[in-house]
Amino acid sequence: MHDVAIIGAGPGGLAAAHYLAGSGLKVLLLDRADFPRDIICGDGLTPRAVAVLQEMGLADDLERAGRIIRHFEVFAPGGASTRSPIAPSGGLPDRAMVVHRLLLDDVILRSAMKSGASFLPGAKVTAIKAQAADPAFVEISLDRAGKLERLHARMAVIATGANPRLLLQSGILSRPPRCLAASRAYF
Repeated sequence: MHDVAIIGAGPGGLAAAHYLAGSGLKVLLLDRADFPRDIICGDGLTPRAVAVLQEMGLADDLERAGRIIRHFEVFAPGGASTRSPIAPSGGLPDRAMVVHRLLLDDVILRSAMKSGASFLPGAKVTAIKAQAADPAFVEISLDRAGKLERLHARMAVIATGANPRLLLQSGILSRPPRCLAASRAYF
């Protein structure tokens, strides 16, 4: 039995695991992929994300491994552009960052595990439902290498990023969100 099961080991799920385990809760982090793994979207970190990484004590190492962004520039198809510096606002830093997801997720995963979270890779969650005998607990069904397993937690956090399947299945979303595409290039 875990206090919290977090489905999805992207930056959001990993940060949640870091903080919840650090507060003394028994946290299990589940992801369908084995780590390290790469994901196309999410290399760009806003000043708000940088502030969270600073609070977690991870920003300095990630800044050395990534790129600090001090301004944004947007180009229109006709060639016109506009440029704006990132100004500190509301206590947020004056910079954004770009960090390859392969590294970013691994660094935050190690931090979450150091805080006390357990990690179960290769776990494709197929369903989450309130336990019939006691609705104060959730039952999580998962597939690990073709083998169906069930586990229980007091709470589940769905942090699956762009994949809305569990959110739709659980009724949290009534319809799929608009689809967005991601691409990246380094130069």
